[in-house]
Amino acid sequence: MNKILTALSAGLFLLCGVYHGASAQSLPVKKFDIAPITSQSTAPSGVISLPTETEAEQAVSVQLIADTTAIEPGKPFRIGADFSLAPGWHIYYQNPGDTGMPTSVDIKVPAGYQVVNVEWEKPTKFEENGFKTYGYTDKTVIAITVLPPADLKPGDSVQFTAEISWLSCKDSCIPGNTTGSITLPTGTSSTADHQDRFAAVGFAGDVDALDNGTSVLDQDLKPTGDGNEQHGFLTALLFAFIGGIILNAMPCVLPVISLKIMRFVQEAGESRAKIMRLGLAYAAGTVSTCVSLAVAVIAAKALGYSVGWGFQFQEPMFLVGMATLLTVMSLGLFGVFFVQVNSGNQLDKLANRKGLAGAFFTGVVATILSTPCTAPFLGSAIGFAFAAPWYAIIAIFFAVGAGLAFPYVLLCLNPAWMKILPKPGMWMEHFKQAMGFVLLGSVIWLLYVLGRQTGPDGVAGTVGFLLAASFGTWLYNSLGGFDASRLKKVTLAVVALAIAGSTMYFLTWPSVKGTNWSALASGPTVANGVTWEKFSKEAVDKHIKEGKVVFLDFTAEWCQTCKFNEATVLASDAVTDAFKNKGVATLKADWTTSDPEITQLLAKFGRAGVPLYVVMSPHRPTAPTVLPTLLTKEMVLEAIENASRP
Repeated sequence: MNKILTALSAGLFLLCGVYHGASAQSLPVKKFDIAPITSQSTAPSGVISLPTETEAEQAVSVQLIADTTAIEPGKPFRIGADFSLAPGWHIYYQNPGDTGMPTSVDIKVPAGYQVVNVEWEKPTKFEENGFKTYGYTDKTVIAITVLPPADLKPGDSVQFTAEISWLSCKDSCIPGNTTGSITLPTGTSSTADHQDRFAAVGFAGDVDALDNGTSVLDQDLKPTGDGNEQHGFLTALLFAFIGGIILNAMPCVLPVISLKIMRFVQEAGESRAKIMRLGLAYAAGTVSTCVSLAVAVIAAKALGYSVGWGFQFQEPMFLVGMATLLTVMSLGLFGVFFVQVNSGNQLDKLANRKGLAGAFFTGVVATILSTPCTAPFLGSAIGFAFAAPWYAIIAIFFAVGAGLAFPYVLLCLNPAWMKILPKPGMWMEHFKQAMGFVLLGSVIWLLYVLGRQTGPDGVAGTVGFLLAASFGTWLYNSLGGFDASRLKKVTLAVVALAIAGSTMYFLTWPSVKGTNWSALASGPTVANGVTWEKFSKEAVDKHIKEGKVVFLDFTAEWCQTCKFNEATVLASDAVTDAFKNKGVATLKADWTTSDPEITQLLAKFGRAGVPLYVVMSPHRPTAPTVLPTLLTKEMVLEAIENASRP
């Protein structure tokens, strides 16, 4: 019954237009003459308790303010209805909820002026007699954006008048209205005014989210910015191909690229047909590996798993396998082992097979090592693929592999271009050995990533396995020479495999699979004076509610593009100073190990992998700004500045 009485009372206000009531600090006062009671009232049963005249006059005060000291020709400005409420009283949002009355500000502007927009602060949810309503306590501003004419003459004064009405409630409700005005001069310059009062306006979220606790990140987002381009299938194919080409210049691929350059030097004197076959073999390696990754993605999606670009680097045992592969490759470059041939008549045939197999294998390794990097154009193309049918996934991954191989195929089609390369000589042996150290550098990086996932025990166990695998490789190749019998070679192979296998079973596997180290690192980190919190939807909602700009960094320890952006842009003095001066809340979403929530958010922003950078404004939380894959200081500073503006 109480709900019915309250709803009928609110409806009576709307139908009858009873807007008498509270006074204003700087506006005319109109006295109230009705106050419907609610079940929260302390009056005796059957008695309607009215607030005193003093209570009514002090419940709500409102004045008009502006965010500028003068009106400039053609430059938008805002006029605000600045409400102050007595303790315990509240007024209503434009969507009041189950009951109540929307607060209204009807502004009259002179001829030539236009009302562009009306903005509100984020409301609070109230429970009133079982009804859910939305409104404001203490203070709030309703801002009206006004566009003046471009031919405005300076030196004049312009008056703006507003009809303001509201319903204020505590134990009972009082409708009120008033008329206010504000006069502003016109001029060619102005300064900002009342910025603190306008700072929180611009709420564009869904009030239902206030009701059910839904995070702003779970709402219907409308991302903006240069990193949010949406493309069709053909455009995605083109971008995948271009992104594959650019991957050749990324740090992930450089260790293998150096080996490919050395191979080109060796091939420079070969026939054009042989060079072409080697180039195509390399291309086959890159394309087949990309297609294999596509098939793995399709299978994972079919099984209900959420995966993304570079997902294999989230598995510690994959890192162990890659570290072992690169270590063995470096031993080959150091001359620890070599390919043994025992028939002079078959030398050319074996060498040719080795060349084709080597080119194919180089393409495979280059492709695998490229996945921790995301190049320009590649992010949006891969994001399109992960949300597309299976045939589109295969096509786009095929295009990435083709782009990765394209520069080498092009060079093989024009052998004359190889003349610019230095002639073969003794320097190649030194270069080959030097490249072994480059590969070991990649091994160190893989161990670092592994350490972030499994901790020091996992790294120690993996180093033990690398030592066992290296020893086994040396043992087999040093004792199983040209004159070794088949039995001896088989015995040595069994011994080498036994050493490596036992090390893996008793040492490496337990230490690597024992603890998820990254899950333990849940606290904030500090870099260059900026505190990076661990990402959570709750933290985002908290900072947005506090009126802070939020910077989200979706990253991973194995993502070298992420590390490049962090070192060159996010850690720069200009950006860190902006973070601190603007009070930006910085959150890091770590995708080093698999995290379904982060994977789903990446997909929501149209990405299949990291990096992803999102700037969220407290004034427009459902319209975040998505930044490009490769950052610059200017674009980050601009995004922060725009997000800070109401």
